[in-house]
Amino acid sequence: MTPTRIGNVAGAIVADGARDARRLGDGATPDARLVAALAARLESLFDETWLVGLEPGPEVAGRAVGEGPVSLPGVLAASGAERVLVVEPVAPIPDVELLLALTAWPEREAVVLERPSGQPWCAIYLREVALARGLGGGDEPSLRLDALDVDRVDPSALGLEDGGFC
Repeated sequence: MTPTRIGNVAGAIVADGARDARRLGDGATPDARLVAALAARLESLFDETWLVGLEPGPEVAGRAVGEGPVSLPGVLAASGAERVLVVEPVAPIPDVELLLALTAWPEREAVVLERPSGQPWCAIYLREVALARGLGGGDEPSLRLDALDVDRVDPSALGLEDGGFC
C-alpha cells in the first residue's frame, strides 16, 4: 500500500557541515545513496522536499537546492507548508511509518524525536510559530528550541516494531 501524500507538511533534509564533520570525520559528507533514499522517502510523502547543505547528485535531481534556502530557518521561510519535518542525512534513516507517526503526533510548536544520547534525530515544526518565536539572531539565523513549546519524544513511544528506522 502506498501512503497518500501529505500536503500540509514539507520534508527537509538538513546537513549541518560542522556537526557532520564531527560525526562523519573531517571532509566527510553524507553518503549519496543514503541522501537519495531519504529524499525519495520524503518525496513519496510530502508535496515539498528540500535539501539543505547538500550536493544532490543526479539521483536526487529536481529538488530545491543550490540557490534556495541554506539553513533550517531558510526552509521555514521558503516553504508553503504549515509544518516542516526535518531529518539529518545520517544512518539509520527513519522509515515511512516513523515519518507518518511524527506527522500524526498531536501538533506542538516542535516535536523532536531524540536519539538515546538526547540529540535530535528528526523533528517537525509548526512553520509560522517557529519563524515568529524560534529564530535566534546573528549573522546566520538559527532555530532556538528553547523559545518553542517542544514535545521531546523517545522513539519507543511511537510503538513501532522495528523502532522506526531502517
